[in-house]
Amino acid sequence: MSFDFSAAALYWPELLNGAINSIKIVALAVLLGFAFGMLLAIAHRSGNRLVQGVVHVYVEIFRTTPALLQLMYVYLVLPAVAGINLGPITAAWTTLGLNTAAFFSEILKAGFQSVERTQYNAAFVLRLNKVDTFRFVIFPQLIRNIFPPTVALFITVIKYSSLAAGIGALELTRVGQLVAVQSFRLVEILTVVAVIYFVIAYPLAVLARAYEARLRRGMY
Repeated sequence: MSFDFSAAALYWPELLNGAINSIKIVALAVLLGFAFGMLLAIAHRSGNRLVQGVVHVYVEIFRTTPALLQLMYVYLVLPAVAGINLGPITAAWTTLGLNTAAFFSEILKAGFQSVERTQYNAAFVLRLNKVDTFRFVIFPQLIRNIFPPTVALFITVIKYSSLAAGIGALELTRVGQLVAVQSFRLVEILTVVAVIYFVIAYPLAVLARAYEARLRRGMY
C-alpha cells in the first residue's frame, strides 16, 4: 500500500479553515464554560439548599449524558421545542460550553474543599477581610490545586470539538472527512487531521507537566 500526502497539501486551505473553526469552537466553549462554571461554583457555596439542588441537577445531567446527545439536542430539538435555531458552529460551542461549565464547577468545588479550614482560621486571626483572605490565602492554593485538572478539561474540550462533525459543522474533523472522500486518500487525510489536533493539544499537556514539576520542586 502506497501513501501520497500531496492531497493534504492540495486541500490545505480547507483543512486550515476547518482547524480555525475548531479553535473558534474550543475558545468560545472554554470562555462560556469557565465563566458559567464559576457562577455555578459560587452558587453552590451560597448555602441556599434550593440553589444547591438546582446546581446539582444541572451538573449531573451534563456529567451523565453523552456530549454528542447534548449537541444533537441543542441543534435539533431546541428549534422544534423552543423555536431556537442555532447554526452548527454556534450550537457546538454553546453545548460544549454548557458541558464544560458542569465539569469546571466540580473542579472548583473540589479546589475549595482542598483548602484546609485552618487556612481560613489563620486569615481570621490575622484580621484579613474576605477579599484579602481570598486573594492572599485561598486563591494561590486554589490555583495550584485546580490547574492540572483544568488543563485536562481544556484538552478534553479540544477533543470533544470533533463531535460537531455529527451535526455538519465545518470544523476540522468534518472537513477532513469531506476531503478524504473527495481525494480518495482516507488514511493520509485523517492522519494529517490527527496531527493537527496533536499540535493544538500537546502544548497544553507540556504546560501542565511543567507546572506540576515546578510545584513538586517547590514542595521539597
